[in-house]
Amino acid sequence: MRRALGALLLALGRDPGVTLVETDRWTLAEELWSFGEDSLYPLALEMSDEDMIRGVGPGREALP
Repeated sequence: MRRALGALLLALGRDPGVTLVETDRWTLAEELWSFGEDSLYPLALEMSDEDMIRGVGPGREALP
């Protein structure tokens, strides 16, 4: 699957050096909590599917 996504990004003219990260809400929240981000970890659990895909948080701009 990752090779297919890499090939798709290359075909679309995207930088082949792009790193794709795969995670879920619970893991993201757990990682934020473990690094002391007590105010941020609940936001990870509230993120929509679209936010998880686009790499944004509630009330934030999409990442480039």
